[in-house]
Amino acid sequence: MTRYWDRIVHPEQILSSLPQAVATMLDPGDCGPAFIALPQDVQGMAWDYPAAFFEPMLHAVPRPRADRDRLDGAVRLLEAAQRPLIVSGGGVRYSPVLRIPLPPSPPSTASRWPRRSPARVR
Repeated sequence: MTRYWDRIVHPEQILSSLPQAVATMLDPGDCGPAFIALPQDVQGMAWDYPAAFFEPMLHAVPRPRADRDRLDGAVRLLEAAQRPLIVSGGGVRYSPVLRIPLPPSPPSTASRWPRRSPARVR
Protein backbone atom coordinates (compact mmCIF):
# COMPACT_ATOMS: atom_id res chain seq x y z
CA MET A 1 0.00 0.00 0.00
CA THR A 2 1.26 3.45 -0.86
CA ARG A 3 0.07 6.97 -0.17
CA TYR A 4 1.41 8.26 -3.47
CA TRP A 5 1.73 6.39 -6.76
CA ASP A 6 2.70 7.64 -10.20
CA ARG A 7 3.84 6.09 -13.46
CA ILE A 8 6.30 8.15 -15.44
CA VAL A 9 5.52 8.07 -19.17
CA HIS A 10 7.85 10.93 -20.12
CA PRO A 11 10.99 12.15 -18.31
CA GLU A 12 9.53 15.65 -17.88
CA GLN A 13 6.95 14.17 -15.47
CA ILE A 14 9.66 13.65 -12.86
CA LEU A 15 9.76 17.43 -12.30
CA SER A 16 6.29 17.31 -10.76
CA SER A 17 6.06 13.70 -9.58
CA LEU A 18 9.22 13.51 -7.46
CA PRO A 19 8.44 16.62 -5.33
CA GLN A 20 4.89 15.32 -4.76
CA ALA A 21 6.24 11.94 -3.66
CA VAL A 22 8.68 13.56 -1.22
CA ALA A 23 5.94 15.85 0.13
CA THR A 24 3.73 12.81 0.73
CA MET A 25 6.48 11.00 2.63
CA LEU A 26 7.19 14.04 4.81
CA ASP A 27 3.60 15.11 5.56
CA PRO A 28 3.01 14.36 9.27
CA GLY A 29 -0.77 14.14 8.79
CA ASP A 30 -0.85 11.90 5.72
CA CYS A 31 2.65 10.43 5.52
CA GLY A 32 3.37 7.11 3.99
CA PRO A 33 5.32 5.31 1.30
CA ALA A 34 5.54 6.68 -2.21
CA PHE A 35 6.02 4.69 -5.42
CA ILE A 36 7.18 6.05 -8.75
CA ALA A 37 7.08 3.59 -11.65
CA LEU A 38 9.88 4.29 -14.11
CA PRO A 39 9.57 1.92 -17.09
CA GLN A 40 12.68 0.89 -19.01
CA ASP A 41 11.65 2.72 -22.17
CA VAL A 42 11.40 5.98 -20.20
CA GLN A 43 14.75 5.30 -18.52
CA GLY A 44 16.36 5.32 -21.95
CA MET A 45 14.93 8.72 -22.90
CA ALA A 46 17.06 11.85 -22.60
CA TRP A 47 15.72 15.02 -21.05
CA ASP A 48 17.34 18.35 -20.24
CA TYR A 49 16.40 18.93 -16.59
CA PRO A 50 16.92 22.41 -15.12
CA ALA A 51 19.97 22.68 -12.83
CA ALA A 52 17.77 24.04 -10.02
CA PHE A 53 16.03 20.65 -9.81
CA PHE A 54 19.28 19.05 -8.55
CA GLU A 55 20.17 21.68 -5.96
CA PRO A 56 20.04 20.49 -2.33
CA MET A 57 16.80 21.31 -0.58
CA LEU A 58 16.10 21.41 3.13
CA HIS A 59 12.63 20.20 4.04
CA ALA A 60 11.17 21.60 7.25
CA VAL A 61 8.71 19.04 8.57
CA PRO A 62 6.22 20.38 11.10
CA ARG A 63 5.86 18.01 14.02
CA PRO A 64 2.92 18.08 16.40
CA ARG A 65 4.05 18.64 19.97
CA ALA A 66 2.90 16.64 22.97
CA ASP A 67 0.61 18.29 25.49
CA ARG A 68 2.74 19.63 28.38
CA ASP A 69 0.22 18.56 31.06
CA ARG A 70 0.08 14.99 29.78
CA LEU A 71 3.88 14.81 29.66
CA ASP A 72 4.12 16.08 33.23
CA GLY A 73 1.56 13.47 34.30
CA ALA A 74 3.54 10.69 32.61
CA VAL A 75 6.74 11.85 34.32
CA ARG A 76 5.03 11.78 37.72
CA LEU A 77 3.74 8.25 37.07
CA LEU A 78 7.17 6.99 36.03
CA GLU A 79 8.90 8.65 38.98
CA ALA A 80 6.42 7.09 41.40
CA ALA A 81 6.64 3.60 39.88
CA GLN A 82 8.63 0.96 41.75
CA ARG A 83 9.58 -0.95 38.59
CA PRO A 84 8.91 1.33 35.61
CA LEU A 85 8.80 -0.16 32.13
CA ILE A 86 8.41 1.68 28.85
CA VAL A 87 7.39 -0.17 25.69
CA SER A 88 8.76 1.87 22.79
CA GLY A 89 10.35 1.67 19.36
CA GLY A 90 13.85 0.30 18.81
CA GLY A 91 15.45 3.70 18.25
CA VAL A 92 15.07 4.63 21.90
CA ARG A 93 17.84 2.23 22.89
CA TYR A 94 20.33 4.68 21.37
CA SER A 95 19.30 7.35 23.88
CA PRO A 96 22.33 8.49 25.87
CA VAL A 97 20.33 9.01 29.09
CA LEU A 98 18.26 5.93 29.77
CA ARG A 99 17.62 4.69 33.28
CA ILE A 100 14.41 2.73 32.68
CA PRO A 101 14.50 -0.90 31.46
CA LEU A 102 13.22 -1.62 27.99
CA PRO A 103 11.90 -5.01 26.86
CA PRO A 104 13.09 -6.37 23.52
CA SER A 105 10.54 -5.94 20.76
CA PRO A 106 9.40 -8.88 18.62
CA PRO A 107 11.08 -10.57 16.96
CA SER A 108 13.30 -10.86 20.00
CA THR A 109 16.17 -8.43 19.89
CA ALA A 110 17.52 -9.37 23.31
CA SER A 111 20.71 -10.69 21.73
CA ARG A 112 21.55 -7.18 20.47
CA TRP A 113 21.65 -5.69 23.98
CA PRO A 114 24.95 -5.78 25.84
CA ARG A 115 24.64 -8.32 28.66
CA ARG A 116 25.50 -5.78 31.34
CA SER A 117 23.37 -2.93 29.96
CA PRO A 118 21.21 -1.26 32.65
CA ALA A 119 18.48 -0.98 30.02
CA ARG A 120 18.25 -4.74 29.45
CA VAL A 121 15.23 -6.39 31.06
CA ARG A 122 16.13 -9.63 32.81
